[in-house]
Amino acid sequence: MSNNYKKILVGVLLTATLIGPNTMFAASFKDVGESHWAYSTVEWGVGEKIVSGYEDGTFKPQKEVTQEEFLSMLIRTYEGTKVASAGERWSDPYYKIAKANNYPTGSNRNAKITRQAVAEIIAGTQGKNFSGDNAIKFLLLNGLAGGKTSNTVAGFEGDDTLTRAEAVTFIKKVIDNSSTHDLQVRPTAPSSTVELGEEEVPKGTIDVIDGYDKLLETYAKLMEPAVKKYGFTTGYNAPQEAAFIRDSNGSIIMSYSDSSASGGTQVVSMSGMADVATDTISQPRLNAVLAAMGAVGLPNGADVKAAIVKALTEDSTTIKSGGLTLEVLAVSYGRVVIYVD
Repeated sequence: MSNNYKKILVGVLLTATLIGPNTMFAASFKDVGESHWAYSTVEWGVGEKIVSGYEDGTFKPQKEVTQEEFLSMLIRTYEGTKVASAGERWSDPYYKIAKANNYPTGSNRNAKITRQAVAEIIAGTQGKNFSGDNAIKFLLLNGLAGGKTSNTVAGFEGDDTLTRAEAVTFIKKVIDNSSTHDLQVRPTAPSSTVELGEEEVPKGTIDVIDGYDKLLETYAKLMEPAVKKYGFTTGYNAPQEAAFIRDSNGSIIMSYSDSSASGGTQVVSMSGMADVATDTISQPRLNAVLAAMGAVGLPNGADVKAAIVKALTEDSTTIKSGGLTLEVLAVSYGRVVIYVD
């Protein structure tokens, strides 16, 4: 037997192993009968070689999906099965495509993926940069997904994890309702919320320090209307790569930087949040910071507020909110730094 023939034979056998025997025929799994709500969708997914079953003849529709499993299913839908090179993890080819297209992925591939994280990735495949609730709104408004309990942001249940049956359902809905049939590149800057039915962000006046930066300008303009009602203004410092909030005296009470697109993290730094004379937290400043965080797509609910108050008055804490991990660090009196992953 020639070496070339051996290589071809090994390649064929490896491909068959990766695809799995169930992908070669119509789906017929012991745990996904014709009465199962996802039966036809699972049949579609198997027929398209997006997903396969298990050797025991089951599909395990209720098994939770990890980040790498969902990302691989999604990209496989557009670009077919990718085989890892020697020494690579099986999902490396899919992560390379995700990185090239600037899709938001965390560092833990084995983590169970949340519905919100799925919304953010899918929005990216459509050429949009939306995070948090905005990503969910984009999917709902464009018919790319349905809610879990209702077709609202709350009914979407973004913090819930995703099952195998739900994952295939998500992907099929995207394919059926998307205006594009190719993976799109996710922009670096957040997409405009105008297309989500929200009012256009007024240009207003922002403070620019040492040079123009389009991304930082976007962040400053997004934060501006959110903090204006509390008596604060916004701007950005190009050399420091951070957008900020100023008080009426010109002091910066919060800065925000985002290096997540290049493998870094999002950082919120705040100062002057407490009144030394009265030993109390400044509610207008705290409310402005929370409003600014929400404007750039970060979690800003009651749990985040409580974590900041705790750091201002007691000590550091770490919470999970909106599918993200927030490390809330007490730096000094009235100063807190939040690292978001």
